[in-house]
Amino acid sequence: MLVDNQQLETIGSYVKDHLPEWLEEAWTSPSEKQLDLAERIVRVEEALERQGEGISRNGEAVRQLIIEIGHNREGIRRNGEAIQQLIAEVARNREGIDQNRASIKQNGEAIQQNREDIKQNREAIKELIAEVRRNSEAIKMQGEMLNQRIEDLIRYTEKRFSLLQWLMLFGFTIIGTLVTIYRFVGTTP
Repeated sequence: MLVDNQQLETIGSYVKDHLPEWLEEAWTSPSEKQLDLAERIVRVEEALERQGEGISRNGEAVRQLIIEIGHNREGIRRNGEAIQQLIAEVARNREGIDQNRASIKQNGEAIQQNREDIKQNREAIKELIAEVRRNSEAIKMQGEMLNQRIEDLIRYTEKRFSLLQWLMLFGFTIIGTLVTIYRFVGTTP
């Protein structure tokens, strides 16, 4: 049966309050039974001392032994304080462990979120690369179309220039012919 701190303190207080009375009753009229009882008490105390080594290993055993060795008020108080300090330290350690667990959990969640973000970024980068490829294909096609238009424009300009050259040649020929005719007609009486 496990005993909690409050029950331990209640039992310890009860034993402390009644132990002097019990010892006085035991020693007021020494009889065979009382001597036997005192001898039993001594044996119980010796057994408790032997069990004292187990106190440090088992907290519940410490509580049980403290109840059984209640005759030592100061020892019980000091042991109770030490146990309270140990319990408080265990509670602080648990809080620290809980905080560490929470921190580890948060870090794990953050790492998972980072992984998801990285995965999304990879997907976005893949989409951007695909879009760049599509855009480069479109730019390449537009470049080819522009080259074709430039070539068409050059051919058209060359045709126009050639036509203009012929027109200029034809115009100069006509002007030359007219000038020659005018000279010829202007010089004849």
